Amino acid sequence: CPLKGGLMGHGQCNFRFLTALNQLTEEAGLAAITPTSWTGPLHAILPKGHHSNTGVQVNTRTQFYTVAEGVSIEAVTGGRITNKNIALLRGLKSEQIRMAAMFDLMFSEADRHGQNVFLAENSDIQIIDNENCFGPTNSMFIPGTQKYEIYRIGYGAVCCGNLPAGNCPGKPTASAPEILLDYRCHTPGGKMGKDYPVGVMEFLTRMEPLTVQDIYEKYQMSRIDHARILKERTTWLLQYGFEETLTRVLAQQEPGDGIRYGFNFSYPIHPPCCDVQSCDIRKDPQLTL
Repeated sequence: CPLKGGLMGHGQCNFRFLTALNQLTEEAGLAAITPTSWTGPLHAILPKGHHSNTGVQVNTRTQFYTVAEGVSIEAVTGGRITNKNIALLRGLKSEQIRMAAMFDLMFSEADRHGQNVFLAENSDIQIIDNENCFGPTNSMFIPGTQKYEIYRIGYGAVCCGNLPAGNCPGKPTASAPEILLDYRCHTPGGKMGKDYPVGVMEFLTRMEPLTVQDIYEKYQMSRIDHARILKERTTWLLQYGFEETLTRVLAQQEPGDGIRYGFNFSYPIHPPCCDVQSCDIRKDPQLTL
């Protein structure tokens, strides 16, 4: 199976990857912030449509998901805070943000950007497209990673080499509204330590005596490399807490250079930007605070 989950042409690997991740998410008490996923049989007859396969019977295995409510947070913000979206942003639930950050650090999500975070009308969030777990850590919820840094100072200032020629070096901009999803803005004192979301510490304790091979076999993971990463993360989180684990993770990733785009980069951690009124966040000129 390939290192990355969700790749076309690797159906059986994807079934194992996603089913294992779903089981781990449930056991860690984090299932509320991501859709449930499971593998099952599909028996159907293709309906009429603009194709030549009307009436063809389909008998296969497939991956099912529950629906993520809402739309992507990038669609909600449009890159700035306005009178239309400020209430939704102020209604964000801190425990859900903490759960999402815990998911991304513990399961090492490499591609958590605003199109993969759905925001509902009641300000609930759900994280989707988790096929990049068990790789580098790169999340908008977690400072020191490239996705976070892009929202903090702008795409051009972080990876100008991924833009047309003539854009390097890039200049920092005001922060995007998504910077308000920094887990530190939703954690008393800005540090989680070992004060994890409900169920996480119990999960870490259960994982501690398991070997990499035990984890690989118990959850029927698609690669033992994934089990090795998970074992390292759960051990660090149990022993050192969230912030020290993050420090160790970032030390394993290459320092970003402001030019290259990628998942496996790290950046200096800056103070959080948590207040719409006082922070340098992109705002509509007509915004009423």
